[in-house]
Amino acid sequence: MERGKHFDPIRIGRDHIEAFNRGDWDKIRSLLSPNAVYTEPATGRRLQGQAQIIEAFKDWRNAFSDLKGDVKNIFAHDKYVIAEVEWKGTHNGTLRGPMGEIAATFKPCTVRSAEVFELEGEVVKENRNYFDLLTMLQQLGVSLLEKPVTTAF
Repeated sequence: MERGKHFDPIRIGRDHIEAFNRGDWDKIRSLLSPNAVYTEPATGRRLQGQAQIIEAFKDWRNAFSDLKGDVKNIFAHDKYVIAEVEWKGTHNGTLRGPMGEIAATFKPCTVRSAEVFELEGEVVKENRNYFDLLTMLQQLGVSLLEKPVTTAF
């Protein structure tokens, strides 16, 4: 896929985070290639295609209805955009993930992440979200030692 005359990879990364903040799933869809891949190494989740990725994003939004990402740093080189993001929200819904569910704790949470966007032309081909799962669970009061792994996120 060719890049347009005004190609701005950093804008693509920022637009992705800002669209999530607004819950603008159509905008996110427009930023993803049809077969885009989303991975969360901390949870082991790997999703492919716009529909699966957007459903996962909606799950995060349902668990933290006020979740907002604040881009602290963002860099681009060639076909990669790397964004350091601080996510803040209140856990006021069920958090669903590959390892089970966590009922709402109604606790605030702040988590740092590094998101790597690999671009194909002017859309995201792959998004790798490296976030601090352990800090998130600690803030929510969830202990992996107290619960069987099958019920922890």
